[in-house]
Amino acid sequence: MTEQLDAGLVAERIAESDQLSAPSGDREIGRARGRKEDARLVTGRTTWTDNIQLPGMLYVAFLRSPMAHARITRAETSAARSRPGVVAAFCGRD
Repeated sequence: MTEQLDAGLVAERIAESDQLSAPSGDREIGRARGRKEDARLVTGRTTWTDNIQLPGMLYVAFLRSPMAHARITRAETSAARSRPGVVAAFCGRD
């Protein structure tokens, strides 16, 4: 048989339990942990995969159809290729 307990009764039983005690100075349980990485994360000095810059590195962008299940009959890439900084533009037939 399962016993149904309300939150107040559970809290009272936990508070009355002699198995629980306040954290002592020589134990790690219940103590705040010092974190070394916080300063880098908060100040923006962390290197993420999106802010790595290597010599000769290129970026890729994918253009998808805005129509679900649409049949694409043609894709014109000449306008994309003519943009400054674009190295290549490909479509399905390529």
